[in-house]
Amino acid sequence: MQTQTHQLTLAEIQEWLVSYLAEILEIDKKEVDIKEPFLDYGLELIYKVNLKLASRLTIR
Repeated sequence: MQTQTHQLTLAEIQEWLVSYLAEILEIDKKEVDIKEPFLDYGLELIYKVNLKLASRLTIR
């Protein structure tokens, strides 16, 4: 059985990450600065994002 894989573009990853950060921070997506380091949003946020990414990504 063949498995279809979808290669995510940088734009798709960025959109997902901005949406996820906005959800965690309870702010509008427009308030998320993509050039701002994660650390500026807090260490707890970094931990949550790492857990979420680990659950969604499969490294081959």
